[in-house]
Amino acid sequence: MDSEYPDDDDGDALRQVKAAGADMSKPMTIEYSVAVSDLASAQRLCKLIAPCGYDPQIYVDDEDESVSIYCGKRMLATYAGVVSCQAELNRLCEPYGAQCDGWGTMGNAPFVMTALAANQLRH
Repeated sequence: MDSEYPDDDDGDALRQVKAAGADMSKPMTIEYSVAVSDLASAQRLCKLIAPCGYDPQIYVDDEDESVSIYCGKRMLATYAGVVSCQAELNRLCEPYGAQCDGWGTMGNAPFVMTALAANQLRH
């Protein structure tokens, strides 16, 4: 196990990003997911989240009508960084009964971007 990261969900995810070939010394876009109770709350939250350096995008699931905000932020993928961002989002979201419920990234490895571009061309 890579002892660079703690033995928890965030540490496991960072190990996976690194194992996928991402250069952890260079920035990448990390998408934080925020579960929100309704569209009006999501719209208000986006106005609070954007000035903090995130690019919030609202997503409404057609099947169950659940509402999420995906908050992209370009940053180094460090343990302290992802934990801090999740805490910041939770502080902003608390008055709305919303919470950050995870994060993900496409990393910054060239082969990941190439595979993504090839996949988009087929559709």
